[in-house]
Order: sequence, then C-alpha cells, then structure tokens
Amino acid sequence: MRDTDREVTTLMLVAAGSEIAGPADLNGKRIALGDLTSSELRLIPTHQLRQDGFDLATECEIVDLEAAVRPGWAGRGDFTNTIAALDDGIIDAGTVFEPQYRALVERGRIDPAAYRVVWNSRPYSHCGFAARPGLPEDAARRFVELLASMDYSNPDIKEMMDLEHLCAWVPADDSGWQDLISGIKDANLVGALF
Repeated sequence: MRDTDREVTTLMLVAAGSEIAGPADLNGKRIALGDLTSSELRLIPTHQLRQDGFDLATECEIVDLEAAVRPGWAGRGDFTNTIAALDDGIIDAGTVFEPQYRALVERGRIDPAAYRVVWNSRPYSHCGFAARPGLPEDAARRFVELLASMDYSNPDIKEMMDLEHLCAWVPADDSGWQDLISGIKDANLVGALF
C-alpha cells in the first residue's frame, strides 16, 4: 500500500458561518456523503458516527449530489461537488477526504477560512493491493518486494510516485481496515456487485 494511505481521516465540513458545531447539531440537516460504496466519504463516517451514537441515515437528510448536479458540476467528483454544494447552500455539511482537502488547501485551490471542520473520523487505512485467492505466495511476495524496493530518490521512479501521491510503498497489514469492514457489513454490501 502507499505510505500516504495509512492513518488517514475523513472530515465533516460546514460553511464557516454555520451554527453547526458537532455531530449533535447535524440532526435534521442536509448532509452530502459520497456514493453508496465510498469507503472514505460514506461507509466509514456512517459507521463511526453510528458507533458514537449518531445515525446519519435516520437523523439527517442525505442529499444525493448526483441528482443535484448543477451546470459546471458534471465530472468533477464527490469532493469538488461537496465543496460546491456547501458554497451554494444546497447542503449544510459534507464529508471530504482529509488528504485531498489538505492538498487543495496547500495548493491554494481552497480557502480554509471558508469552511470549518465539525467532525474528524478516527484514523483508518484507505487503499491497498489485494490479490485473488490462490495467488502463489512466491508471486505475491515478489510483487511486494518490487514495490517496496522503489526508491523515491531515483528521478525515473519519483515522477510515478508523485503522480500516485506517495513516497514509498509499504507492506500492508490487517490494521486500519476494521471500520471499513464493519461499514460494508452495516450497509449490507457484503457480496454486492457493481
């Protein structure tokens, strides 16, 4: 997995002038989550908030941003549409992937003074390579060795790593995945095909 996919978080943003201060204030509010299978924008936040006693599905109005698309929104993705929906007053709060939010703030593409964070998830692992059952152990081990041997200081490799937003490939382990597994079960997505 990428080194940048360990210990990541999801944020719940509101407009800076919002009266919402935390999850308890989301009751009855219009919330944008990612699509039904989005680990970082829907499954993990929904699961973690439910664990903490707040059920987004029953206590909020979940706004489908795909159905609310406005001119200029098409093809921009969940994150950009969430920011646009906050700006346009279509939603009261929305989930964003913290690493993506941070990168856009650092590049000057988002003014952090325009938004406030009212909830931050507990850390989780985001992406990792998986293999089919029965993959020979030596092939899996060799694949991991090849990735882990990539040296960020090598200019030929650095460009690819920069495009993939990582500095090193690291061995994946079982930590950091429990909230996603539980979120998939909560959403009755085990075995679902899309």
